[in-house]
Amino acid sequence: MRYILIMLLIFFIGCSGMQTTKSSDYEAWLSTCKDYKDVSAWLDKNFTYDKERLQVRKQRMSAPLYPPEYTFYKKSGVCSDSAIFTKEALTKLGYKAEVVFLDTPARIDHFVTAFWLEDGMYIMDYATLTPACRSTWGPFEGLDDYVKNIYTVCSRHKKLDMWYFGFPAGYRK
Repeated sequence: MRYILIMLLIFFIGCSGMQTTKSSDYEAWLSTCKDYKDVSAWLDKNFTYDKERLQVRKQRMSAPLYPPEYTFYKKSGVCSDSAIFTKEALTKLGYKAEVVFLDTPARIDHFVTAFWLEDGMYIMDYATLTPACRSTWGPFEGLDDYVKNIYTVCSRHKKLDMWYFGFPAGYRK
């Protein structure tokens, strides 16, 4: 019994140290970022779409989101993970940023991040299976402008049921 308790203690101490390392690596990287272009460059170079995690997410709102530090550490995730990562990084850099929810008639959710510069709203989308959609887009007058001129043009989803800022009610975070 004593051996089991010692092993559990070592496991929990080790896990908490790993989280601190993930967090400190993320914070160290973020401290080197000058603006949104640095976040965009990191996503473009490092972030990959996790198709296995997508299968879990397809069970509609069933997998919790990764925190930004874990997304940075894993360098992968699904669109909701990327959107939270991007929103948090941009917010820490001083931008007004929001997660955007996009929903198709087939009930396929997609999340991107909106942020604002002097000339309008921009969208970051680096977590898509459609390479043509992977970019920082803008400026836009608003979400309708982005949906009409970019999302429904470059994505395989040519129609959306709804789009708005934030997560749907009941979404597991």
